[in-house]
Amino acid sequence: MRTTTLLTPVVVLAAGLALAGCSSSGSSATSPTTKAASASAPKCVDGAMTVSGKAHAKINVTTPCDTITVTANGAIISLPNTKTVDITGSKNTVTVDSATAISAAGSGNVVFYGAAATPKVTDSGSGNTIAQR
Repeated sequence: MRTTTLLTPVVVLAAGLALAGCSSSGSSATSPTTKAASASAPKCVDGAMTVSGKAHAKINVTTPCDTITVTANGAIISLPNTKTVDITGSKNTVTVDSATAISAAGSGNVVFYGAAATPKVTDSGSGNTIAQR
């Protein structure tokens, strides 16, 4: 019986130390916001760029490119001046400074373009809104 009495405090102490090692100090853990902020920006390769992202992502593209394709779903996207914007994703809010052509094949997108010139608009999706801001 004496052996059981001594082992119980040792087992409890060992379990407490093991659990203490599992706690996060905050410095080694990476929050989802930190990961999203450190994600690399889309690159323009041979005049084309693809912008992808998850729902509620805020994506600010500052690199100019001739053709920008948006494949994101549920994101808020800001684009610079470009020739062509193709939107294949759904439920995005896209703001483009100016474009020569805007095409929306996805659904439920809201697209605003700047006042520099009225782009050629093609909407082959459903429930898209494309308007001057």
